[in-house]
Amino acid sequence: KAKEEEEEGGAERMIGQAYFCSRREALLYGDSFHAWHQHLGDEVLRLDYALLNARSTVVDVGAHTGRWAKQVGERYNCTLHLFEPIPEHVERSRALLSTLGSKASVHPYGIAGAER
Repeated sequence: KAKEEEEEGGAERMIGQAYFCSRREALLYGDSFHAWHQHLGDEVLRLDYALLNARSTVVDVGAHTGRWAKQVGERYNCTLHLFEPIPEHVERSRALLSTLGSKASVHPYGIAGAER
Protein backbone atom coordinates (compact mmCIF):
# COMPACT_ATOMS: atom_id res chain seq x y z
CA LYS A 1 0.00 0.00 0.00
CA ALA A 2 1.43 3.36 -0.97
CA LYS A 3 0.97 6.47 1.10
CA GLU A 4 2.10 9.98 0.31
CA GLU A 5 2.26 12.81 2.80
CA GLU A 6 3.38 16.38 2.28
CA GLU A 7 5.51 17.72 5.10
CA GLU A 8 7.62 20.80 5.50
CA GLY A 9 10.76 20.25 3.51
CA GLY A 10 9.54 17.64 1.06
CA ALA A 11 7.43 14.62 0.29
CA GLU A 12 7.58 11.29 2.06
CA ARG A 13 6.46 7.96 0.65
CA MET A 14 5.83 4.65 2.35
CA ILE A 15 5.56 1.61 0.08
CA GLY A 16 5.24 -1.72 1.84
CA GLN A 17 8.10 -1.82 4.33
CA ALA A 18 10.31 0.67 2.45
CA TYR A 19 10.37 4.29 3.55
CA PHE A 20 11.52 7.11 1.31
CA CYS A 21 12.29 10.55 2.70
CA SER A 22 13.26 13.91 1.32
CA ARG A 23 16.88 14.89 0.85
CA ARG A 24 16.47 17.50 3.62
CA GLU A 25 15.36 14.81 6.10
CA ALA A 26 18.22 12.53 5.13
CA LEU A 27 20.71 15.32 5.75
CA LEU A 28 19.12 16.39 9.04
CA TYR A 29 18.48 13.01 10.61
CA GLY A 30 20.81 10.63 8.81
CA ASP A 31 20.82 6.98 9.79
CA SER A 32 18.59 7.38 12.85
CA PHE A 33 15.70 8.58 10.68
CA HIS A 34 15.99 5.58 8.38
CA ALA A 35 16.43 3.13 11.28
CA TRP A 36 13.25 4.43 12.95
CA HIS A 37 11.19 3.81 9.83
CA GLN A 38 12.93 0.53 8.98
CA HIS A 39 11.84 -0.82 12.37
CA LEU A 40 8.30 0.60 11.98
CA GLY A 41 8.94 3.09 14.77
CA ASP A 42 5.62 4.90 14.41
CA GLU A 43 3.62 1.71 14.73
CA VAL A 44 5.78 -0.29 17.16
CA LEU A 45 8.62 1.53 18.91
CA ARG A 46 6.67 4.58 20.09
CA LEU A 47 4.42 2.28 22.12
CA ASP A 48 7.09 -0.05 23.49
CA TYR A 49 7.62 0.71 27.21
CA ALA A 50 8.88 -2.33 29.11
CA LEU A 51 8.10 -0.91 32.58
CA LEU A 52 4.47 0.11 31.95
CA ASN A 53 1.69 -2.03 33.38
CA ALA A 54 -1.84 -1.71 34.81
CA ARG A 55 -0.47 -0.01 37.97
CA SER A 56 1.33 2.70 35.96
CA THR A 57 0.26 6.32 35.54
CA VAL A 58 1.11 8.04 32.26
CA VAL A 59 1.06 11.83 31.89
CA ASP A 60 0.74 13.18 28.33
CA VAL A 61 1.54 16.91 28.27
CA GLY A 62 0.42 18.51 25.02
CA ALA A 63 -1.79 15.55 24.23
CA HIS A 64 -3.19 16.97 20.99
CA THR A 65 -6.13 14.66 20.18
CA GLY A 66 -5.16 11.82 22.53
CA ARG A 67 -4.32 9.21 19.90
CA TRP A 68 -0.98 8.16 21.43
CA ALA A 69 -2.43 8.09 24.95
CA LYS A 70 -5.33 5.91 23.82
CA GLN A 71 -2.96 3.41 22.22
CA VAL A 72 -0.81 3.29 25.36
CA GLY A 73 -3.90 2.96 27.59
CA GLU A 74 -5.30 0.10 25.53
CA ARG A 75 -1.96 -1.69 25.40
CA TYR A 76 -1.02 -1.39 29.10
CA ASN A 77 -4.38 -0.75 30.82
CA CYS A 78 -2.65 2.07 32.74
CA THR A 79 -4.09 5.28 34.20
CA LEU A 80 -3.80 8.27 31.85
CA HIS A 81 -3.72 12.01 32.55
CA LEU A 82 -3.74 14.17 29.44
CA PHE A 83 -3.10 17.91 29.44
CA GLU A 84 -4.21 19.90 26.40
CA PRO A 85 -5.06 23.61 26.32
CA ILE A 86 -6.84 23.78 22.94
CA PRO A 87 -10.61 23.29 23.51
CA GLU A 88 -11.22 21.46 20.19
CA HIS A 89 -8.45 18.98 21.00
CA VAL A 90 -9.77 18.52 24.54
CA GLU A 91 -13.17 17.50 23.17
CA ARG A 92 -11.66 15.16 20.58
CA SER A 93 -9.44 13.58 23.24
CA ARG A 94 -12.36 13.06 25.60
CA ALA A 95 -14.42 11.45 22.85
CA LEU A 96 -11.55 9.20 21.78
CA LEU A 97 -10.70 8.13 25.32
CA SER A 98 -14.29 7.60 26.47
CA THR A 99 -13.91 3.85 25.94
CA LEU A 100 -11.23 3.76 28.66
CA GLY A 101 -13.65 5.05 31.31
CA SER A 102 -12.18 6.26 34.59
CA LYS A 103 -8.68 5.15 33.54
CA ALA A 104 -8.33 8.32 31.40
CA SER A 105 -8.66 11.97 32.42
CA VAL A 106 -8.31 14.92 30.05
CA HIS A 107 -7.36 18.19 31.76
CA PRO A 108 -8.24 21.30 29.70
CA TYR A 109 -5.09 23.32 30.33
CA GLY A 110 -1.43 23.37 29.47
CA ILE A 111 1.56 23.01 31.73
CA ALA A 112 4.18 25.73 31.62
CA GLY A 113 6.71 27.55 33.78
CA ALA A 114 4.65 30.75 33.70
CA GLU A 115 1.02 31.74 33.37
CA ARG A 116 -0.02 33.55 30.18
